[in-house]
Amino acid sequence: MPFIGKMEHALRRSAGPGEVREISPQRGELLRQLADLFVKAFPSTAHPGFRKTVQAVTASLDGELRAISAAPPGGEAFRIVRAVTVGAAASHGAPSSWASVDDAANQALDTQVLLLASLAGRPFAWRDEQGGRLVANLVPAWGAELSGPHAADSLPQGTVRTVLLVCVRNPRAVAVEIASNGPGSPEHTPPPRPRRVLLRSGDCLFAGNTSVRVEQPDEADQSLAAGLWLKRVGVVISAPRPRRALADSSGLHEADDFFGAAS
Repeated sequence: MPFIGKMEHALRRSAGPGEVREISPQRGELLRQLADLFVKAFPSTAHPGFRKTVQAVTASLDGELRAISAAPPGGEAFRIVRAVTVGAAASHGAPSSWASVDDAANQALDTQVLLLASLAGRPFAWRDEQGGRLVANLVPAWGAELSGPHAADSLPQGTVRTVLLVCVRNPRAVAVEIASNGPGSPEHTPPPRPRRVLLRSGDCLFAGNTSVRVEQPDEADQSLAAGLWLKRVGVVISAPRPRRALADSSGLHEADDFFGAAS
């Protein structure tokens, strides 16, 4: 087994509670074809008809795609699924920052991400994060935190939620350290011991209330994390009323009532 393969196998075995699954080629192709149809039909994911069409399409999907998008059950803190087709985004290099991402070039990939997120629940964004962008682009600085759990009042008490993290590219096979309390766990609860996982291009990680950090090896190789690019979407699975402090799930307008605007 090549070195990278051995390292990947060891990291995935050491990740702790969770599961790793491969989506069937047929369902992976279906997801890609659906995204291509959306790209042809809508100029961007911000188009007014995009969200309603995503809702209609995902409501008609069942079986494998819905099963792999469900929140990890029981004590499983996360699930990794190799599901999306990254395409040209992986070969163009990582952007210098989230603000420099070419949305048009990423439309097909972002659509796949949003289809999976919509199968899991209701995608949402925080208004004060990347301009309320629904699909956040995480491009790490060396040793810096990529994303952390939001304050306890960011979501209504009793909300069950998960995070979908998608790896666009990871050319240096940098491990990602995750700490998750599991879907719906109180955000003030101290997280369990972080686990290291290796995400490959196209891997999707579903986890609840998750913070993510890039592995920092013993040697001070400042270039190791170069090229790592992740995408993240927050997903509400269920929530009590009223629902506040969320951007509208479509990413189109500043609605406080996330679900009311999405109905």
